[in-house]
Amino acid sequence: MNRIRRPSRSVVVLIVVVVAASLATAGAATKVLISSSSQVENGALKAKDLSKKARQSLKGKRGKRGRAGEAGATGATGATGPRGPSDAFTVHETSFNTDICPQPGGCTADTVLTGLNLEPGSYVINTAVTIHPIGLNAGDKRAIECELENGGSPLERSNHNYEAGTTATLDETIHVNTAITLSSAGLIQIRCSVSAGTNFQASGPRMTAIQVASLTEQ
Repeated sequence: MNRIRRPSRSVVVLIVVVVAASLATAGAATKVLISSSSQVENGALKAKDLSKKARQSLKGKRGKRGRAGEAGATGATGATGPRGPSDAFTVHETSFNTDICPQPGGCTADTVLTGLNLEPGSYVINTAVTIHPIGLNAGDKRAIECELENGGSPLERSNHNYEAGTTATLDETIHVNTAITLSSAGLIQIRCSVSAGTNFQASGPRMTAIQVASLTEQ
């Protein structure tokens, strides 16, 4: 029977060297130089796999502006803005020369001649009335006083010195103006008097209140 002989030590060393050289050659074969895009599968490379210069070359020029998009939906209604100077209220006699005081006695002191009911807000108020004192002789002098009030509380007053004419008693037109902010609804009235208990006729009393957004005192 033939016996298998062991390989010598030199043969074993030779085999190890040959195997190692084969493995090194196989590892080196996996490193391939890419010279064409056909060598790379689509999507296989990522940006980080490229050089900095290659990544910068991928940035193209800015394109043309696209067309405007469609209009968006209508927004919600905004809050109501502050009131503007758009409202005016007025009262006056239907005929300018209509006397509101009874004949022949006329009006007595502190007679209310006209008025306006106003809602809360800020107003500029202009008032005028024509006063005709009764029973005076030429040269007689009197003081005419008219006052604007809110619910009995005085707001503004106008005083005029009056002298009767040489042939007849003359009329005197009195103007009283003010500006006021009402925190609640109020009745604005004008009342007039003639000094020394003198009665008078009052013609064409008129009052206009213009509502404004606010009042600023200076």
